[in-house]
Amino acid sequence: MANFSYLFENMDRARRLEKEYEDSQALEAIANGLNVDEEFWQNFLMVLNNTEALSALLGIPAIKLNKWRGRITKYLTKHLETTGEDYDVKKKRKFVDTSDFE
Repeated sequence: MANFSYLFENMDRARRLEKEYEDSQALEAIANGLNVDEEFWQNFLMVLNNTEALSALLGIPAIKLNKWRGRITKYLTKHLETTGEDYDVKKKRKFVDTSDFE
């Protein structure tokens, strides 16, 4: 017969394994993006500057898209720390179209 502490330990272990799996999958996605193009994630983060338009395109609530920037930056930084690569994770930028240049 299992007692509560045994059940709790198994639940905790399962939660940690799930988190480790999620982290490894996220790091794999980051590596895939960097393999596509060295500036892939920087470009994607610039697309995330307009969450309302991206929300309409993808059919995802803008509130969820707002969380993506932090998650991508977190895992990008984690990936670069583990690989030892030097990469500048830039902050959110907004471009203002002044129509001065064509």
